[in-house]
Amino acid sequence: MANNSVKIWENGSIFAALTGLTSQSKNKKTGDMLGISILPIEEKPSDSIKHKDDGPQCGTCALAASTPGPWSCYVNPIALNAVWTATIKQKVSKLVEKFLELTPTPIRLGTYGDPALLPLELLKKLVSGRKYTGYTHQWKTCSPEYSQYLMASIDHSNNKADAIKKGYRTYRILSELDTLDEDEIMCPHDSTGVQCCDCRLCSGNGVKAKNIAVRVSGPKNKVSQYGSK
Repeated sequence: MANNSVKIWENGSIFAALTGLTSQSKNKKTGDMLGISILPIEEKPSDSIKHKDDGPQCGTCALAASTPGPWSCYVNPIALNAVWTATIKQKVSKLVEKFLELTPTPIRLGTYGDPALLPLELLKKLVSGRKYTGYTHQWKTCSPEYSQYLMASIDHSNNKADAIKKGYRTYRILSELDTLDEDEIMCPHDSTGVQCCDCRLCSGNGVKAKNIAVRVSGPKNKVSQYGSK
């Protein structure tokens, strides 16, 4: 198998690429994990961010360029462009299970883009028999069935109760002044340094555990924008 990235789904405006098949991730927080990137079809990710057209792949995420305020997402557009270039002209592979059988590596359901934009049946295939992480900002509007695989990504605790009512566990971004709620624990990477590839706590309702909180992170210029959107 020569390809590190393979197109596994598309719907006319966005597509999903499975990455990390031949090259290990160097992400210090996650460790070695496969990844799902949800990318625009008509233009490179960096251009969709520049043109504030990233809504189709990012939905209502508060950090997206298409939402009010400055773009404050932590992703590296240049890395996304590389995945886009490698996969945009590929046909959608019907061999997702075969690719996954080649490695037991855990999987991130959203290295970029919101995985709740993908079919539930595809998510089920991707996580079958392996550790995974996943987060969605679309929890208000997508089917509650996505709570089986995805954490509800929330920015303020006043949203948390609504997400929990819909059946989600939550992943809450803390500002410098925020404190943990009683039903939360700090992200184990923040508290003990454990990498996501060795931790199952962000697997939606696939595990029974407290909700997760994390300190806002990323480049200083973007962190300083947090809360302004």
